[in-house]
Amino acid sequence: MIRFQFVDDAQKNHSVKRICEVLKLNRSSYYKWKNSSSARRKRLISDAILGARVTTVFTAENGCYGAKRITAELKDQIDHDPVNHKRVARIMRSLGPDPRKVDADNGSTGSEPSEMTPKWTGHTVCLARDLSFGVVPVPYRDPEFRS
Repeated sequence: MIRFQFVDDAQKNHSVKRICEVLKLNRSSYYKWKNSSSARRKRLISDAILGARVTTVFTAENGCYGAKRITAELKDQIDHDPVNHKRVARIMRSLGPDPRKVDADNGSTGSEPSEMTPKWTGHTVCLARDLSFGVVPVPYRDPEFRS
């Protein structure tokens, strides 16, 4: 956090105790942040590696796989540790646009909440290799549709 980074930088001129008193921070929180820097660095590296694996699966499936399907594909790979679908979803959110937030009819996001929700009835939105959005028909019938 920026506050703790400031304490870390300013400790050369002032005591940590005094800086934390002035900033109204707990010293224990500062020391926990400082001691966990290697774990944060390790997580960033492992997230970057997993992000590359997620991107590989995502592009191999023409951008139509979601977090759970990508997780299943990653679990089938025998050389890597198992991964949770929530972590895959978090990494996918950090990598780029979320296809669920794009309107399936016109390919743009709207300012009103009703415009931001795509019309999923009978279609799914996929991110193609050229990063353009397209609509693919889904073979199921809407139970609310009356013919």
